[in-house]
Amino acid sequence: MMPVVNKPLIEYGVEEANSAGMTGMCIVTGRGKHSLMDHFDKNYELEDQIQVTDKEELLDDIRSIIDAAQFTYIRQREMKGLGHAILTGRELVCDELFAVVLTDALLKQAQQDCVIAYKFKGKRFDCGSVEGYIDAINYCYDNVYLKDDKAELDKAKTEKTSA
Repeated sequence: MMPVVNKPLIEYGVEEANSAGMTGMCIVTGRGKHSLMDHFDKNYELEDQIQVTDKEELLDDIRSIIDAAQFTYIRQREMKGLGHAILTGRELVCDELFAVVLTDALLKQAQQDCVIAYKFKGKRFDCGSVEGYIDAINYCYDNVYLKDDKAELDKAKTEKTSA
């Protein structure tokens, strides 16, 4: 629930998934993550208090997300990594196609207009398979992170030679 600007980081991930046409959000959580479930649910008491003020427009974004998607949660009992989290969520997804949206990686990727395991500059990956997920990770690493590192090194060299 780390806030970025005016909303939690996970909300950006849900918005991105929704804009890609996904309406079923299966979220794998851990111990003490009840605030996630509360965030994507109506809060009648808060809405009642806000309705009588001029701040009701602040609820529009989250209301539109709640209305546009169906949220289901499952708890990962032990933190054994991303692969284990995906396997934990399999019970919710069954044999349907799915995407993995990692919101902690979203900040850097948002600058590149890509979200891991969904799209990279228009290139799509089958992330319902291990091979597809690995292809997506490798593509992002090669074309986003290494590219940024190279650009920073080139800039540093240019600044050093001009000084």
